[in-house]
This record gives sequence, C-alpha cells and structure tokens, in this order.
Amino acid sequence: MATKKTIAAAFVLVVVLMALVATSEPVVPPVSVPASQLRPCMGDCMPMCMETEGATTESCMVACEGYCDQVEGNSPEATYDGYL
Repeated sequence: MATKKTIAAAFVLVVVLMALVATSEPVVPPVSVPASQLRPCMGDCMPMCMETEGATTESCMVACEGYCDQVEGNSPEATYDGYL
C-alpha cells in the first residue's frame, strides 16, 4: 500500500514540475559577438533587441549601432542647433 502512495506522490510531483517548466520563460543564449565589437551602450540595446520575434544577431548589431549613435550624440538627428 505504501508503494502505491509513493508512486502516486512521485507522479504528482512530476506533473507539477512539468507544468512549471512549461510555463517558465526560455533562457536566451548570450550573444556570441566578440567584446571588442561591442560598444558600451550595446549592453542596454542588445538584450531588448534579441527578445524581438525574428531578431538575429546581425540585425540587432545594425539596430544597436544606430541606437548608440543617437545616445552618444554621433548621429545627424542628434545635433543641437541651439533651439529648445
């Protein structure tokens, strides 16, 4: 009788663990880009970009380069003409 209870308890435990795994978020592997190619501001941009559906490392690198240019003030759109 104790064996049946043990098997039933183990089965319930397995079902609960399967439900927890099924509802958890997937682990996103780290971006495999050499650190020498990453600008400091890409630490803010790359994780958010890679969460976008269909995003690739290459497309995020291009997008984050534009983001970094704007944040660092290196883009034509980021120039200051003296007007507020």
